[in-house]
Amino acid sequence: MVGKTSVADCSPVEQREHRKWDHMKPDIKAECIKKATDACHVVHEVIAPQASAELFEAMQSPCKEPISGELIFMMTAYGEAPTRKLKLQIQSLYAFSYTTKKLMNLHEPNERLTKWKIKQARAHATSVGPGMVIEKINHHRIRIDIKKLDHFLDFIDRPYFYQDVSFGTRKLKLYSGEQLTMPNVVRTVTRSTMICHYLEFCKEQNVDHLSRSTLYRILDVREVSQRKSLQGLDNIASDGATGFESLENIIQELENIGVLKEWADTKKRALKEGKRYLKTDYVIHCQETDNTCADHCGNFALSDPLDKDLQKECSHCHLGSCTNCENLKQP
Repeated sequence: MVGKTSVADCSPVEQREHRKWDHMKPDIKAECIKKATDACHVVHEVIAPQASAELFEAMQSPCKEPISGELIFMMTAYGEAPTRKLKLQIQSLYAFSYTTKKLMNLHEPNERLTKWKIKQARAHATSVGPGMVIEKINHHRIRIDIKKLDHFLDFIDRPYFYQDVSFGTRKLKLYSGEQLTMPNVVRTVTRSTMICHYLEFCKEQNVDHLSRSTLYRILDVREVSQRKSLQGLDNIASDGATGFESLENIIQELENIGVLKEWADTKKRALKEGKRYLKTDYVIHCQETDNTCADHCGNFALSDPLDKDLQKECSHCHLGSCTNCENLKQP
């Protein structure tokens, strides 16, 4: 098509159309198209006088920029990626190769691409690297006060709550996946008894502690075997229990030969309370450090009164006393 060659050949626009295209009459539409075509021919003649017709044809059917096979392959992989993270990694490979508008136009036939996704892909290519995998770091929230936790663990690690056995090991699996192999131990008291002792200890020391339910969960994580029988494991504790049973049998025999029942019941009750005290509260009161009560002082109890090599002098006076320990000495 050969258009007008000068501005003088174009007829002027008599009036402007303010109506929408759908509301115009056919003859008005044809007149508008004619005026616009003439104007385009004049512009093309000014820009390229020797190739105005070719420029007009090229404008009507612009040539699309060819897309490389590598880009087609990456765009196909992007559309078939099952996860958002994988899509982000693939898009980061060519996020800087084209402008934002060009990338949106290229993805338009297959999948709509937003400006936010393009910014995310470019940020990934800058911070991590084009196509690189983001390393997943596990973050564990710790809501427990570490000081309170350490205080409880230090208490339950005392040797009179656990006892080693001569065989077997136990594996403790951490959240990081690491496994720690430790010797197998048995717990000498129940969890409820241990927690009751700890709460009483905190009350005596005026220390703030974790809740009871949290303490139970900590003991559930730290799983150990529960001792069911002392026979063959701890002869000292077994002999002590046998001694209390012998005393109770003696009281029963005295009751059978004529001793008052009230006296026998009182002594039996005292034996049970003494046995319970030695198994529970006494292990808390008896400490390795200096204690003003002679019955609770480990240095005094383990010192030989005759052998100087097996003695350790206490730096304090034993002026204190314990009611429960004194009751054990009563006849």
